[in-house]
Amino acid sequence: MPSPKSPTGYYYYASGHPVHLTLDEEWVALDRRQLSRLGTAPRVQAALLKGSRPLRGDLILVKRAAIPPDQLDDFKGNVAAQPVFRAEGAILIALPEVRVEEPSRQGQRALRRWLREHGDLAQVVEDAGEKIVLKPTSGRGLDAITLANQLTEQIGPEMAQPRFLRVVEHFGASY
Repeated sequence: MPSPKSPTGYYYYASGHPVHLTLDEEWVALDRRQLSRLGTAPRVQAALLKGSRPLRGDLILVKRAAIPPDQLDDFKGNVAAQPVFRAEGAILIALPEVRVEEPSRQGQRALRRWLREHGDLAQVVEDAGEKIVLKPTSGRGLDAITLANQLTEQIGPEMAQPRFLRVVEHFGASY
C-alpha cells in the first residue's frame, strides 16, 4: 500500500508505527509446490533450484535475473512468486497471511463488520475471538501487506500485521 510517508511506497505497522520496506530488486521468493502445480517444465525448475537458497517449507530465494521476465510475470500472476523486501537489516518475504489481535468487544465487532463489507479482499482462516488469521483472497503476499495496513488505518485493532518470513544474514553467508 503506497504511502507518502514511505519513500519506497511499501510499509507495514509494528507497535502502531510504520516500518518502511524496500523492494529487493535482486531476489524473489518462489513456492516450489506452486511451480509444479503450474506445470513448470522440470528443466526450468532444476535451473531455478540450481542458484537458489532454500528457505522454510517449499519456499526458495531465487535471483530475479535468473527468471525470464515473462515467466516471472506468470509466476506472480499464479501466486508462485512472493515479494522480497529489505528492512532493518533483514530480508523479509511477504506471505499471504495477516494476523489480527483485538481484545475489546467493540473493536472485534468493528473488525467483523469491516470483514463482511470487504469479503472480496479477505477470508477468515482462523477466528479465536481476540485473535483472527486472515488470508487475502488473491493469495498474494503484497495484498496481505495492503490488507493489514487497511485494517490498521481504518479500524485500528491492537495489531494487524502481515506474516513475514524473516531471513537474517549469518556471519559468512551472503544472500
